[in-house]
Amino acid sequence: MENSITKIFEGQEIKVTTDKGITLINLACTARVCGLTTVAKSRNEVVRWKGKGSVFDKLEKLRDANVSIDERYIEEISSTLDEIENTDDRNTIYMSNWLSKRLALECHSEKAGKYKTFLVTLDEDFQSGKLFGQGNDSLELINQQVGLVNKQVGILMKKSKEHDNRLGELENNMTIDYAQQEELNRYGRTRVVQALGGKEAPAYKMLHNKAFSRFWNDYKEYLKVNSYKNTAVKDIDKGYDFINKWEPNEDLSLMIRGANAQTRIIDKF
Repeated sequence: MENSITKIFEGQEIKVTTDKGITLINLACTARVCGLTTVAKSRNEVVRWKGKGSVFDKLEKLRDANVSIDERYIEEISSTLDEIENTDDRNTIYMSNWLSKRLALECHSEKAGKYKTFLVTLDEDFQSGKLFGQGNDSLELINQQVGLVNKQVGILMKKSKEHDNRLGELENNMTIDYAQQEELNRYGRTRVVQALGGKEAPAYKMLHNKAFSRFWNDYKEYLKVNSYKNTAVKDIDKGYDFINKWEPNEDLSLMIRGANAQTRIIDKF
């Protein structure tokens, strides 16, 4: 690595470096900006490295898609996938500016689109010698952060003039974000699969649509929402508690036991 600097994009740090004359962007930073994150059991937001809709998934689909991509980038994607699988610290993975922009495009969000434009500007600054031309990257970063702090202070001062009850109302009505929605959905579906006896169970094959429908209806009734996506932030623990305790009602339980038991009887003959 020849040069390293930390830039700021909409309040988030983007680690940039160069190697053999090309700009490299930290993959974990890109993933966070593009929303490729999930909420861990600790309730902290972390990068979603593996699984559906993850960094690995999007890069793998990009590599395997029937699109015209230079062979060197195909090789870079394969190398990056290998790093995700085997490196001890995924936060040290960097990708070329081009591949970082391509990954942002795959995320199809307004913020990811702005981030792509930000990366284009970085590349232009690098080509013109401006990116590392200030001579004091730390000072630049501090200035950027001070500017952000001042902006936040101004916002807080303005909000302090508003009525306290309005602020309390906003907090009470705030709903979970996309990453929390995805994690809640995955957690709920896992609970239903368990209740059916697993994905290989006959009951899953016969009744999974009915079971999922029953589960989400129960969830919406319990949380008093019209969709799990509208779960209030203050109620997210209540939602997880419901999922942990959920059991099929009597009619559905009988259908599940019947489906699984009937197949076991047939297997004996």
